[in-house]
Amino acid sequence: MKKSFRIAALLAGALMGSAILSASDLYSKEISIPFAFRVGNVTMPAGTYRVQQEFGKEVGLLLNIQTGRMVQVGFSALRRDGHFKLIFEKTPNGMVFAGSR
Repeated sequence: MKKSFRIAALLAGALMGSAILSASDLYSKEISIPFAFRVGNVTMPAGTYRVQQEFGKEVGLLLNIQTGRMVQVGFSALRRDGHFKLIFEKTPNGMVFAGSR
């Protein structure tokens, strides 16, 4: 009985450890975007955003902290040197998210 309890405890600890490792693979940073912009067909308001990206993925999220609205976007190597730059293009219809570098 004690042996099966130890095995269950070890498995639970291993699962929690892998969950913690997975959480650390998520890059998250808050930024302020002072203008409304479009991503595809979605218009996002000016405000404070949280940029989230899993390590090694080229897709991430822009989450508006005030409204809770989020949009999936493509990123190119956000964490290359710990810094990133969001790129917007000015069009006749307003600002459009164009990617990152």
